[in-house]
Amino acid sequence: MTKIGPEEFRDTTQAAKRALGRTIYRRQGSDIYQVLVVETWAHEGYGKHTTNRDGINYGAGRIYVMFHRGHNALNVATGKEGEPSCIWIRDVYPLVGLSHKQAKSPFTFTKAMQIDRSLDGFPIDGEDLWMEGDPAPESRILDLTAVKKAAGDLPTNCIGVYRLNL
Repeated sequence: MTKIGPEEFRDTTQAAKRALGRTIYRRQGSDIYQVLVVETWAHEGYGKHTTNRDGINYGAGRIYVMFHRGHNALNVATGKEGEPSCIWIRDVYPLVGLSHKQAKSPFTFTKAMQIDRSLDGFPIDGEDLWMEGDPAPESRILDLTAVKKAAGDLPTNCIGVYRLNL
């Protein structure tokens, strides 16, 4: 398989949908972890702006590890450098190296895969963290944006919530 490069992350909504069904690989020493992306949130704009969120300004295809409520969250910047946008990898299905318990939240999988701020700013097609595979067919993508908005579960800068229908 070929690594997914920055060109896949130019449009925030399309990047959030096209990440579904793809595999994230994390090399840590002699270990390689693999997870299937099953939920993404698309963000544009700052929402609540803090210096911790400056990575949202990276150019398309840059890893943005945001420290959120005491945990690391894996994001991939989208769009042009300086224009705040990214996709948040919210849910994954463990394939290699993780248990279901370790993949139960966006914070437990990053901890188990040792995804931390040392990866912040690196390209998504790097040597230590990368994404491969074909995107899921449109027929398997659920748009949960309206449901989440109605429940009041979205930050102001979230423009889309997408889930892979397994």
